[in-house]
Amino acid sequence: MTFLPSRYLRREPGLASRFVVRRPAYDSGIVQILRLAAVLAFALASLPLHATTIIMVFMPGRVYIAADSKLSSVNGESNGIVCKLHVADNYVWASSGLLHESQRPFDLEQLVPASMGSGSPFPESIDNLEAQLRAVYPQLVDDVSATGASAEKAQIGIALANLQKAGEVSEIYIARSGLQRRDCPSQSCHETNGVFTFGEHKAVDAAMAANRGIWKQMGFVPALNYLIQQQAQATPQFVDDNVAIVEITSAGAQWLQGGACR
Repeated sequence: MTFLPSRYLRREPGLASRFVVRRPAYDSGIVQILRLAAVLAFALASLPLHATTIIMVFMPGRVYIAADSKLSSVNGESNGIVCKLHVADNYVWASSGLLHESQRPFDLEQLVPASMGSGSPFPESIDNLEAQLRAVYPQLVDDVSATGASAEKAQIGIALANLQKAGEVSEIYIARSGLQRRDCPSQSCHETNGVFTFGEHKAVDAAMAANRGIWKQMGFVPALNYLIQQQAQATPQFVDDNVAIVEITSAGAQWLQGGACR
C-alpha cells in the first residue's frame, strides 16, 4: 500500500506542522491530554495512503505491469481513484508505500524521474535512484513516525521496467530494516521469467499458488485482472478492481487497459 501524508491526499505536512493546539492557561492537564488525543486520532484518520496492488510479470522481450486504482485513508475511507502507472521516455514505473511527505519535503513522483531521467543506461539510473533513496530515507521514516503513524507506513516498493531493453526489470524495497534491490536478469538474478508483487498481495500470491498455469490458461490480461480482483475482494478497503495494464516490448510501451490512467 502507498501512504501519502500530504495535502489533497498528497501535500499535507506531518502532525507536528499540521496541527497546533493553542490552550488557555486555565486548561487542566486532563483537558490538554484529551485535546491532544483528539488531534492525533484525527491525524491518523486523515493520513492518506495510496492503497495498492501492483503486479509485474517479466520474460525475454516482454513485461506486463498492472495496478489497481483505489486511493484510501488509513482508517479505510475511500478517497477516490488515481493512476499508479507512470510511462516515461525510457522506463515504466509504479510504486507502493510512501509517496509524499512534505515536512522534509519528500516526493517520490519527483525523485524517480530526477534519478532516472539523466540519459544514463538503465542499470546506472537504478544505481542513482538507489543512492537517492538511501540518502533521504532515514530522516523520512522519522518524519512519518512523528505523525503518530507506525514506521511501517514509510515502506516503499518500486517496480521499474526498461523501455530500451524489453524484459529488463528492477525492484527496490526500502524500509527501516534496510534497502533490498533485485535486477533481473543479472548475475544475482538468473531468472528470465518471473512475477513481482507489491503492496497488498497475499490474495494474489495465494491465487497464483493455487493455479500455477494461470498465465497460459487465462492469458496475461485476463489473469492480471483476475488476480487483482482477488486482492480487491480480500482487502476492499485498500484495493479496487479498476485495473490499469501496460505492456512493454521492443516496440515500446502500450496501454492494454487504462484503468484510472486513460
